[in-house]
Amino acid sequence: MNKKWYSGIILLAVLLILGSIDQLRDGVRIESYRLLAHPLPELYVIIRYAVAKIFIFLGLITAIGLFFRRNISRVFAIIIGIYLSVFYYLIEGPLAVKNLISYGVDINGAVILKMIGEFSFGLSLILFFTRPKVKEMFR
Repeated sequence: MNKKWYSGIILLAVLLILGSIDQLRDGVRIESYRLLAHPLPELYVIIRYAVAKIFIFLGLITAIGLFFRRNISRVFAIIIGIYLSVFYYLIEGPLAVKNLISYGVDINGAVILKMIGEFSFGLSLILFFTRPKVKEMFR
């Protein structure tokens, strides 16, 4: 059965690929996690770094699966959206901003805009892939 494609699926898959490649290209090192999560224990920093790397690769794999309309990829896109919006930018993001300010780093609009953008992207993943019409396309 040939089902109609939503352009939103293609757009979000391409954005997932571009975002994951950008994160891999940046080569975020564990030292930056130590700086941003300063009062937290070292074990937390190591686990957080590993989880970030896992989600980067999960984003690439999920985006490829979205092109093939695999339901598991839709579920993973929702999980990535929850990770981006709830965990990272509502829990850990404010801690990172507080630490940057305490180290004397000038928080400019670009940092805040990046946080808002990634929060919005995570929220759009959740809202888009839980729509009934989109769910039907992945069956």
